[in-house]
Amino acid sequence: MPPESEDIDIQLAAAFLQIDMGQLSLHIGFVAMERNEQIDNLRHAIQYFTDALSELDQIAQPLRGSQEWNVWHEEARSGLHAATMQLAQIQK
Repeated sequence: MPPESEDIDIQLAAAFLQIDMGQLSLHIGFVAMERNEQIDNLRHAIQYFTDALSELDQIAQPLRGSQEWNVWHEEARSGLHAATMQLAQIQK
């Protein structure tokens, strides 16, 4: 792995972790049998994705706005949207 790639990975590590946890919580929110478990996991997913976006927004230029940053920002934004929509659907 090139040194630049390692630097990028280190700077994005906190956001990666939040996105991973958000994806896991989102998945459980979709498949859980109990409504309360769905709601709890979707709320956790929303928090994880929000935290990931916050981490990404704190990264300085030139990494911020790079292709890697954009991919992970979109992943967090899309996860947040999916969790929010699913939670709204469940709570109807």
